[in-house]
Amino acid sequence: MGYSDIGCYGGEVETPNLNRLAAGGLRFTQFYNTGRCCPTRASLLTGLYPHQAGVGHMMSDWGRPGYRGDLNEQCATIAEVLGDAGYQTMMAGKWHVTRHVGHWSGDKQVTSKHNWPRQRGFEKFYGIIHGAASFYDPISLARDNEPVEPEGDAYYFTDAISDNAVQYIDEASREKPFFLYVAYTAPHWPLHAPAEVVAKYKERYRKGWDAIRHQRRKRMIEQGLVREEWELTPRDSAVPAWEDAPHHDWEAHRMAVYAAMIDIMDQGIGRILDALERAGRSQNTLIFFLADNGGCAEVIGPRWGGLHIPKETRDGRPLFEAGYGMADREAEEANTPDTLFCIGSMGKMFTGVAVAQLVEDGRLSFEDPIGKHLTGFPSEIATGVTVHHLLTHSAGMGDIFRDEPITEENHTIAALMEHVVAEPLQF
Repeated sequence: MGYSDIGCYGGEVETPNLNRLAAGGLRFTQFYNTGRCCPTRASLLTGLYPHQAGVGHMMSDWGRPGYRGDLNEQCATIAEVLGDAGYQTMMAGKWHVTRHVGHWSGDKQVTSKHNWPRQRGFEKFYGIIHGAASFYDPISLARDNEPVEPEGDAYYFTDAISDNAVQYIDEASREKPFFLYVAYTAPHWPLHAPAEVVAKYKERYRKGWDAIRHQRRKRMIEQGLVREEWELTPRDSAVPAWEDAPHHDWEAHRMAVYAAMIDIMDQGIGRILDALERAGRSQNTLIFFLADNGGCAEVIGPRWGGLHIPKETRDGRPLFEAGYGMADREAEEANTPDTLFCIGSMGKMFTGVAVAQLVEDGRLSFEDPIGKHLTGFPSEIATGVTVHHLLTHSAGMGDIFRDEPITEENHTIAALMEHVVAEPLQF
């Protein structure tokens, strides 16, 4: 999450509960992290430099003490220390400080749970062991030491984290202090949010990132976070001026989903604060809100791998990976038994979804709001299938394939590209 995203730091995302905490507490204007999820979390949990804790980079074992991808035995977590001091210790959310993910990896060598939360000081745990996952069907989801599945058709991981945190507070003994670590994954990729929350922000980002930056700086000056004489930092050299950028609708929609993810997290924080009130502990609880590594500069591409990029849908249909993730709940709800999802991205700035749908008449329908470089799609499609609708995005326009029969001569994506008809992209 970026420094100025939330309301109490100058952002336009609606975060009334975080704003309330800031108004009644302290806002910090300098914060140092390691720029990566795992090392920053290792430091946060142990109070050590990440290399001292064995997590100098990500979750790979480089065979060197500082780069084992696994919390070492020479460190103690805050939960272990506070547990010894008589605290109740609970956690909800993302763990991501061990390469031993469990049975999900399919590797018998990484099935040890010695570094799962329960074995590192937490009496209760609900969340993911891995570092990223779908918000609707998260990989490596566990309760305490046992794998679990998402519950209910309306499941959304951010809400599940909040609900479990609230439950832990409600169930905690009033006779002992407690430590609760709530590690949200929002707004980490993939960009997933319910359509009704995304709708709140549908128009908010159409003015573009240049205008948003200036508005945020103005609010930050008014809030006393920065001084007026401090000039706005230059725009990232890889990002064009908004007026020169293609794909305005897509970029605005993508940011709306991102904002919705933060909005939902803030709603959950509000429920946690309400639980503290009910328990009579709101005035005797120290609350920290931290973001572990700033705004993400990564865009998942077709060469990415990992547990967070599934190979198939829940019912066994293949998913061809080529990018970021489903943009909102409406896209997720399109996942019918006759639908295949492909995920696509084009370049550093753009992310989006591609949907390949088998329609009733036997046609194969694609939709991709990003670009013509569909490298994650299968190189060939069975002959006899018709491409009903392929929507891609290039140079600000949508490229539409309509009703092109697949033959022996044009059965590759490259061949189909010869049948492009330009048409504006609509959301």
